Amino acid sequence: MGVGFSMFRPLLRVAACGGLLMSLAGCDQDAASMMIEGRNHSISVFRERTWPWSSRYEMSAVVARMPECQRLYPLKAASKSRARLDVFMLGERSFLLRQGENWYAVDTDKCVLERQEAPTQEPDGLVGSFMRSKGEFKFVRVEEPAAR
Repeated sequence: MGVGFSMFRPLLRVAACGGLLMSLAGCDQDAASMMIEGRNHSISVFRERTWPWSSRYEMSAVVARMPECQRLYPLKAASKSRARLDVFMLGERSFLLRQGENWYAVDTDKCVLERQEAPTQEPDGLVGSFMRSKGEFKFVRVEEPAAR
């Protein structure tokens, strides 16, 4: 008699689990934070590439000033090569984020992030950037020039 189907079930399970693991192996998730006034006051950026063949990152930001507020806001998806977010100072607790041609105004007093077509106010200067540096996604602060 022939070999029954039940003999191959364990092999099919292993193959199915292996295929699932292979499809998830390309997932890429990371986050970075810019501390403002200690660890309870920050802007954090999360990026996620769901599928190994995807060329885009889904991005979001969390505006936090604990214990008063903590809110999650979606950002525009970005290509792998453009998943960088520059942070400019607007005021003591307000910032402007630039993601390519997309602009976002952030006010940590009100815990608000709003998309803008273009900056409505001239920023004071670049604070730093959320970007890939030395193999990891992190916030890289602009170094101030040394005093003479």
